[in-house]
Amino acid sequence: MIVVLGVAVLVYYNSLVGCWLASGVGLVILYVARKLEKLEKIQHSTEFMNALFSSALGKKYKFCTVINLAGEIVYLNRSFQAMFPAFVQQSERTLDKLLSMQNVAADRTEMVKKLIEQNSESSLAVIMDAGAEKAPESVTLYIEPIERPSGFVLIRGQ
Repeated sequence: MIVVLGVAVLVYYNSLVGCWLASGVGLVILYVARKLEKLEKIQHSTEFMNALFSSALGKKYKFCTVINLAGEIVYLNRSFQAMFPAFVQQSERTLDKLLSMQNVAADRTEMVKKLIEQNSESSLAVIMDAGAEKAPESVTLYIEPIERPSGFVLIRGQ
């Protein structure tokens, strides 16, 4: 509306260059607005697909997480956040930190690391002790390498 009003004023005062300039600015603004609208639709679509895959990935499991081969947690689902709220508040999110906070035995921690290095599907039962707030519970960790992109491992607990 501002561009249209500007063009009308410039036509009234007989300023052809100003009229062309205002029209050009209006077209640029229109182009940018349409691109932003398209990007917003793509973002909503991507967020929906992320929620869909996240829900399917963690179905029938207590928690689900993706780590890289360096041991850094790059993704954790909502169930993970509910199960380990103290861990989520930490600035360092590594597999070692998670297992140590849950008081997993040192031999089991090493076994988890070996299974991840083997780059094949495997499972391992561990006892996780969240401290005074919860009783220790046995959790079976399912370790599955991700094919694409390589260098990542899916760990699900049941």
